[in-house]
Amino acid sequence: LLLLLLHRCGSQRAVGEQKTPCPAPAPAQGILVLFHFASTMADVPMIAAEQLELSEAELALLPNELSLARLTCFVLTLTADQRPAAVPILLLLVASRDEPNEQAVYLVRKCGGEAVVEASIPVFADTKLLQSAPVEVAQACIPDAVMTLSITGTVYTAGGHNSDDVMVHLDAKGADDCSIFLMRLAESISFADKEMYKSHGFTHDWVRFMTRRRGSAISVRRPRGHHQGAAARGVPSGGPSGNDLIDLGESRHVGGPAADPADADDSDALIETFLGRQNYDYTPTDMISLKEDWIKSQLAVRESEFTNLKKITVCIGSYNVNGRYPREDNGEMMDLRPWVHFPAAECPDVIVLGFQELDLTKEAFIFNDSTREEDWSRAIEAGLNKEVKYRKVKSRQLVGMLMIVYAKESLMPVIRHAHSDSQGTGIMGMMGNKGGVSIRFQIYDSTICFVNSHLAAHDDEVKRRNQDHHEICRRTQFYRESNPLSIFDHDHLFWLGDLNYRINLSDPEVKQFVAQKNYIELLKADQLLEQRRAGLAFSGFEEGNITFAPTYKFDPGTDTFDTSEKQRTPAYCDRIMFYRRDEGLISQRAYESIPECRVSDHKPVRALYDVQAKVIDAAKQREVYQSIVRQLDVIENKSLPDITITANLFEYENVRYWRPITRTFVVENVGQVTAKFKFIPKLDENDAHKPWLLIEPMGGLLLPGKKVTVSMTVMPDHRSARQLNNGEEKIEDILILHLENGKDYFLTISGSYGRTCMCTLLDDLVYAIEPVRTIPIGPIKKNDYLGPPDGEHRLYIPKELWIMVDYLYHNALDTPTLFMEIGSRKAQAFILEKIDCGVPLEPGLDVHAVAALLITFLDNLPEAVIPVHLYKRCVECCGSVILCQQIVNELSITHHAVFIYIMAFLRELLQRQSSMTVEESNQITKGKLALLFGSTLLRPPTSGLRKNSSAQALISRGEISLQQKQAAFIAHFLEESPL
Repeated sequence: LLLLLLHRCGSQRAVGEQKTPCPAPAPAQGILVLFHFASTMADVPMIAAEQLELSEAELALLPNELSLARLTCFVLTLTADQRPAAVPILLLLVASRDEPNEQAVYLVRKCGGEAVVEASIPVFADTKLLQSAPVEVAQACIPDAVMTLSITGTVYTAGGHNSDDVMVHLDAKGADDCSIFLMRLAESISFADKEMYKSHGFTHDWVRFMTRRRGSAISVRRPRGHHQGAAARGVPSGGPSGNDLIDLGESRHVGGPAADPADADDSDALIETFLGRQNYDYTPTDMISLKEDWIKSQLAVRESEFTNLKKITVCIGSYNVNGRYPREDNGEMMDLRPWVHFPAAECPDVIVLGFQELDLTKEAFIFNDSTREEDWSRAIEAGLNKEVKYRKVKSRQLVGMLMIVYAKESLMPVIRHAHSDSQGTGIMGMMGNKGGVSIRFQIYDSTICFVNSHLAAHDDEVKRRNQDHHEICRRTQFYRESNPLSIFDHDHLFWLGDLNYRINLSDPEVKQFVAQKNYIELLKADQLLEQRRAGLAFSGFEEGNITFAPTYKFDPGTDTFDTSEKQRTPAYCDRIMFYRRDEGLISQRAYESIPECRVSDHKPVRALYDVQAKVIDAAKQREVYQSIVRQLDVIENKSLPDITITANLFEYENVRYWRPITRTFVVENVGQVTAKFKFIPKLDENDAHKPWLLIEPMGGLLLPGKKVTVSMTVMPDHRSARQLNNGEEKIEDILILHLENGKDYFLTISGSYGRTCMCTLLDDLVYAIEPVRTIPIGPIKKNDYLGPPDGEHRLYIPKELWIMVDYLYHNALDTPTLFMEIGSRKAQAFILEKIDCGVPLEPGLDVHAVAALLITFLDNLPEAVIPVHLYKRCVECCGSVILCQQIVNELSITHHAVFIYIMAFLRELLQRQSSMTVEESNQITKGKLALLFGSTLLRPPTSGLRKNSSAQALISRGEISLQQKQAAFIAHFLEESPL
């Protein structure tokens, strides 16, 4: 049995909200309902909403963000069984389609052919998942209750009422069935904590339809040493080339990712860069670091002059043990000698052993806690040759994956800097039932990395296996000092494990080729080789010749392929590969399976390599280093730096809001020494350029003869439009391009700007009878007319607001997902230009873009519709309809008219949506609109509430949120109002 207690949830559902009456839950400390599990989904890592085992009517009734997003597979259908009419409940952990790691918990109640969201809980860092003994009320209703789960956070409930927590009471069966769901929820909370998703001040992608996401800072500057190139995507990086310091003219941008404003497809990305960029500025420390980077690259080129190679032998093994213990039934340790034992004269210097499915218990999945490493270590050490002393270097375990590295005791003094990491790619793309563990260390003066992975199963999951591989490559990082290392930032890289790639042949065909030992034909259909050849996974990796039979799937304890009901087709699931930067440093001596090990449904594999480790002669290295430094000094001292620029005068005509215009010029080093340049601020100024200008790159380092193209993009946004509209700021500036140890270059920028309605006071816009584009730059002149708005001298509401709302009224009331989907910024800019110029909006425009533009218009008002001096009263009086109406009545004529107009439109939208059929409606509810417009029409003071205020005290105790109070205020006016 499952007892669901929603504290202070929406029991006060509005009258008439449900078309079909549902039996009311028995009240007991809030809402107290008794449920049991009706069904659970299969264990599939990710599944689309359309694949859920729900009827078409149920899918259509789910909120649109659920039906379109990717859902994690675990869905519990709960049914109330102690009342005459059963009420099914869906408990879902939902992942965003665009950001799979940003998630929310949903409780959906099916009632009378409809589905209602009882509660939604965005997963933030401060969301808490607690386990405890059942409370007294639970024990009274369910004597068998053994556990109480409490999810505490920001709970959005039906009817717009908000709660603080959801409590679930479980008996032993319910606790067992719910374990996977809880495991995924715990992982989601952990990820939110890692990404710093806070419920106050930041809203992640999943709940943007409730509280719009405000632009977070996008740093244009990348941390030194963190390469976002091929290696970060799972493709080996080519490393430094030639003798260039930083070749801006060919390959890199100092200031971060470049954006081409002329490319229409990239305009959104460019706008986002403007919204959250940070100026890049070179400090003397940066310049020193650039010089050091060049010296390092030269040392790498001349490495052979001070480096000797020393051969070490490395044995790598992989074994999927299918959950078996390392002890036999008779208590004796499992014999692993066929796999790990070598004659004394042939014992490898390093032994790396990777296991998969080491522990298949639910406790291991939920708590990531397994005690089997010690037992397996003893089994391994019992199988090693006792004549050679080995010591454990490092081990790492993630649920059922374990990797242990042993080295000869004589090598331990030359092994250092051992680090490990693990990445889960299983359930929700995060859990550890699938993924990889990695270990790296330095031996002599070479770095070596090992990755043991268990990728997605099943014949048809090739793309998912490829995705798992790339995720492990992308997310695995080793931290040493301040710079993280990827798996490709090593001299030698080895990949082992149960990769689960299958053979694209039928079971009889595979077994026939195995009987003939015709492994060549099998490998022609091997999925892993196909993906490598296509460059879709494991690009750049190499594998030795496979001369053994497939290692999966056997009847445990035998050499017979699977005879169970499923009869899995044999496959080469267990593989060992390597990646080398330089030819000749890795050579493979053996690659084999070990058929004598029969305890699992897999056979272990083993590979033996000769690896050339670098041994640096410190004295010779110092000599080479000193010669490189002298070489650089000679070049620098030979002459002063000298550059040329192709232009110093830049004109920008017809500058518009959100319309980027780019001009470029080329900086070329015509001197004989390295040229270090950067843009610097003018005297008594803090910034090198105005906020409406973006320069990429802001600085650089050029070798003699090299050149770089600098782009300068003008694009006004919300930070600069008001000053430009009022004439306080102009498209005029003088930039200083500073050459270190050289002269300064002055660049002149000029242009013309067209006024926009954006970032203009409502009380000014009502006096703009004509299109704003035709009004001269400067404060809008208000006539002497002091009477009420009459449309001739003064408007009731800004015509720009009326145009957008009127277009939505006539074209979008029946549009699903209105205000829930964000139209492209390019389309918004196109529509804004028409409105500013007074051009009518023709039918056929993107209504989502119009809706998004309306929200942006309201959000960028210099003074919110409800001014900030009323904000504190609004949030304090949000529980009273009468007090809220009194506040609105205190607004100025214009602000009052705008507020009433917007509320009237939203009520019309809700009424139209409620009259639509269920399939057409997309669950646009009063609560969602209240959350969205609450954060737009009410805007807190920039300094925030005083610490001593009562509202802030409640927030600090986690009892309430400003977003909820804002939504509650707006929700009153979405009902039929006397106003």
